[in-house]
Amino acid sequence: MSFKHNILRIIFFTVIFVLMDYRYLYDYRAFDDYNVLSNCIMSTNVGYNNLFLITGIVVTALYIAGLNNVFVDSSILVLKYGKEKYYKQNLMRVFIDSLLMSIEYIGTTVVFCLIFFNTNLLVESGFFICCLLYTVLVWLYFSIVGFTSYIVRIFLASKKIYVFVSAAIFFLLAGAKYISLEISPVYCCAFIDDWFSLGYFDVWNYALCIIKDVLTIVLLMLTGSWIFTKKDFLYEKT
Repeated sequence: MSFKHNILRIIFFTVIFVLMDYRYLYDYRAFDDYNVLSNCIMSTNVGYNNLFLITGIVVTALYIAGLNNVFVDSSILVLKYGKEKYYKQNLMRVFIDSLLMSIEYIGTTVVFCLIFFNTNLLVESGFFICCLLYTVLVWLYFSIVGFTSYIVRIFLASKKIYVFVSAAIFFLLAGAKYISLEISPVYCCAFIDDWFSLGYFDVWNYALCIIKDVLTIVLLMLTGSWIFTKKDFLYEKT
């Protein structure tokens, strides 16, 4: 992982936010307008926080494409530390980068809202608490994406093909929404719609999402560990 990698992502998120949402903010009409905050900026159906198009497709693709900057790839380190420690090291790097990714992504929304909205409006709406809870779920989502991608990379013994396969998996999961199947963990983040449009937060449903995501992560970790120890061609280059 490199500082440059994080800076480039922040720049990318800034550009995406401007392209998607700046039309609601450019002349400060939204300064005290709760409807703009609720229905435009923090909606999961339109704009920067669109869970299908932006988070589930664009940002997911960006994250997967950058994973080669996260993974340690050295047969020397495998010999030095052993397979188990080497595997766990890569998982930890994915976990940390997922956290950074979620902070960068949602932090972009926070920064723009601090600039263009009345701070009292943000505080009274619970905006900052909502964004914190939102960050946790996005963190877990990208951890699932990263761990799945690592398993695909191990299984295919490829540093290139796994990117396309992994992206296809999560694009299909996100797209299943259009046949009435919200099976992608990215849709757990839809709680922010109820938070702002209805003033309602279902704490039990949120907790259930956390539990499901954590169990998925544990299952992926165990599956990846088993595949990793069985493979004889992990370090072939394709």
